[in-house]
Parts: sequence; structure tokens; C-alpha cells
Amino acid sequence: MPVQNDLHSYTWHVEGSHAAIADILNYDVVKGRFYTEQDNAERNHVAVLGSQAATKLFSGIYPIGQRIRVGGISFTVIGVLKPKMTEEEDNVNREVHIPFKTMGDLKDIEVSGRIWMTYHGDHMAVEQAVRKTLGAAHGFRPTDRNAIYVANLMEQLEQFRIIRRRWRC
Repeated sequence: MPVQNDLHSYTWHVEGSHAAIADILNYDVVKGRFYTEQDNAERNHVAVLGSQAATKLFSGIYPIGQRIRVGGISFTVIGVLKPKMTEEEDNVNREVHIPFKTMGDLKDIEVSGRIWMTYHGDHMAVEQAVRKTLGAAHGFRPTDRNAIYVANLMEQLEQFRIIRRRWRC
């Protein structure tokens, strides 16, 4: 989506989410703050920038309180995230984060591309429950792995532990 200020224009990923995403994905704010659920409820036009997005847009100028345009709509920068190591094609450091309800001013939010959630308990049971619920709501078999992709981070972490054990000397 186009993200610009008076001097620069870029096409970056814009993420509309609830404030809890900061805790779920472990986003650390180094300047300003992350948006709140009140910002979301009020559809405030506030934005939190990835570290590289802030650098590219403002070239050393303090970004908090500055105005940017996202999809042609004005937003106030309220926060900048700490840099994260990432792969080039999926660079969270160049993302712009805005409240979920505010995203409705930019595009249809009735269709969500992703759902992030935290949980307590057995991660496989939670994944099965998510598949069963979404399958019933959208008319696919919960066992159909092509109908929906579930990134079960606990399962991926376990695979990493197995690889790590095998390479230990």
C-alpha cells in the first residue's frame, strides 16, 4: 500500500490489528507508544512504524507527531518499533501498523488475511479446534490442509528443537 510523507513515497505492507498484537509478536517500541484498544475503538488515524520505515521516511527527523499518508489518508506517527532480524522478502522493519478498525478506512476488513492468537494449553488441540470452527463456518473439511494454512509456532519450535538436538556435538 502507498505510504508517503511530503518528501518520500514507498509501497509497504500496512498491518491493521488490535493492540494485543504488540504482545503476541513481541514488538518493542523504542520511540513513542503502540496504539491502544481505545485508539482502535475510536478509529484513530495513528500509525506505528517499523524501524526502517521511520528511517526512510524521516531521515533523522524525530518521527513522533509527524504526519504520513497511508493509501492517501493522513495518519499521525505515534511510535517506532525496535529493529528485528528478518528475511528480506518479509521485512517487518518496513511495515506500518494501524488500528484494525481504522484499516476499514483503507480497505474492506470483513475479510481478514490473518488471525493471530495466544492460548493456554495443548497447541495441537487448539489448532484442531480452530480448523474445526473455521471449516464449519466456511464449508471445508477441517482436515483439508489446502483450505487453510495454520502456522503453529509451537510445532515449528519443536521441529527446531529436534534439529538442534541432532546437531549438538
